[in-house]
Amino acid sequence: MSGRKIAECQECGELREIIADEKCFACYQRARRRNKRIVDRHSGAIKREHKKLFRAYSNAMVALADLGVSHQDIMAIKGILDAYVEPIRPYLSQEGVDENSKNRG
Repeated sequence: MSGRKIAECQECGELREIIADEKCFACYQRARRRNKRIVDRHSGAIKREHKKLFRAYSNAMVALADLGVSHQDIMAIKGILDAYVEPIRPYLSQEGVDENSKNRG
């Protein structure tokens, strides 16, 4: 005996072993699958090439900061890099970022 109570399932109305939310296992699983977010792991939003560009761009910015490059020179170098980071431009944009998420970082 599993120790779970036998009662009428809220979903299907059958007398079964109740596991959670007053539902039998079958109904609980069905609801769980229905509510589960579908993720396509093969179409990644950020592709491998994008990750490579992010890493390179980040490393360049860190190197400029470590070298103590002036703000004016950083802006000039950033302008040169713009053509190279065009594929990841939507991810670098600040549009749609709310004030709360800006303050977290």
